[in-house]
Parts: sequence; structure tokens; C-alpha cells
Amino acid sequence: MAIQSISEMVDTDWLRNLSNNYLHSEIGIVTNWSCNSIGAVDKNFVTGGVYRISGTTEIDSGAQQSWSFILKEINPDPLREDPAHYNYWRREILAYSSGLLNNLPQNIFTPKCFAIDEKDNGSVWLWIEDIEQDQRQWEWDDYGFATEKLGEFQAAYLLGNPLPEFHWVNRQWMRSWLNECYAYQYQPDIHSKRILLSDQRVAAIMDQFTQLENGSMIGYMESNCFPKHLLTRTFMR
Repeated sequence: MAIQSISEMVDTDWLRNLSNNYLHSEIGIVTNWSCNSIGAVDKNFVTGGVYRISGTTEIDSGAQQSWSFILKEINPDPLREDPAHYNYWRREILAYSSGLLNNLPQNIFTPKCFAIDEKDNGSVWLWIEDIEQDQRQWEWDDYGFATEKLGEFQAAYLLGNPLPEFHWVNRQWMRSWLNECYAYQYQPDIHSKRILLSDQRVAAIMDQFTQLENGSMIGYMESNCFPKHLLTRTFMR
């Protein structure tokens, strides 16, 4: 949705209450605010947009305090109504409302969700904590640290922590994703396929894909890994 439309739809009383709760104030008055689109241009199918809503509030002492939220608009999608779908449109909403993300193992944290606003048109607005980004370029050690922590997170579910039992936690994410990809699959004619498979590297890739399609690798990965779509990346689809 366009920034102007979002700005017109934001209820000022809602914004005042939300910012006051964030600033721990009861009588703060919003003096100004703005809306800026952020995130990828090519958005996820179910994402209407991601925006930064920021402004200032005058509190009881007369001082000005700044605040900002990430507003994510999620749109209903009849093609993605099944909780088993890898891109089930309500999964992120349910993940926040369930409280599951408040108690993840191994010191893994997600941005806080301050409000879930169900709109009359069926869309849902998530008002999420605005996390300051690290502007520096990552070094190899940074990737190593992140990989190690993700491994510890996964291991927690192999060493005693039970997997969540919520119906929207997808334990066949990869299979669902592959099934969706069939709609965009390129089907070469017999002559083109013969040329492609004459390259041993391409033939090896096709052989690996065939093994993957047989389900052996998918079954192993899905039975031994934490459901990928539970954390829903960093909520900027």
C-alpha cells in the first residue's frame, strides 16, 4: 500500500496511546510523526508493505521524546490459508500472539510486537519494535558467531526442548515450498533437456534434485530441524 494511504489510515488516537505506552507516559501528546517505506521493493505475497512510523511526543514536563515503530501490513491470501503452507499468511500474527517468541532458547530474541491491529478490510497491522541496524560490514568472524548461535538454537530442540505444538508451526516447510515452486518450473523440450544433461555438472545437480524429490533428504531435514518458518526471518518479507 502507498505511504500516503497508510498515513491516512493511521488513527492518531491509536498512535498516541501506542507511543505513550512505549514512553511510559499517560498524558503525552504527539507533536509530529512521519511514515517512510522500508524493506524490499519486491515484497512477499502476503505482505502489503513495511514502514517506519516515527515521531516525537511532548510529555508532562514539556520535554520532547522521540519514538519509532515498524509497521508491517499483512494481507489475507486465499491461496495461503492452509497452516501447512510454507507461506501461511497468519503465521507471523499467530507467532506473536501466542507468546512463543517471548521464550526462545539459547538467548535468541525477536523484535517485540507492541500491538496487533485487525483492520476492517481483513488485513492485519503488526506494530513491531524498531531495532537499530548495525551499519558496519560484517567480517567472517561475525558470520561464524551467528552460525554458532543458530546451531545452539537448533540443538536445544534435539537435546530436550520439545518442539512447539501449535498447529501453525510448519514441520514440512521445505516440501510445501517445493510444491509451490512447481507453478514456476521451467520444462525444457526433449532436445533442450538432452543438451542440458550432456553437461556432467548439470546432470549431477539434476540427480541430487531427484534424490531430494524422493523425500529422503527432505524427511531427514524436516524431522531433525526446528521449523524454519517459525521465526519468520526478521519480519521484512
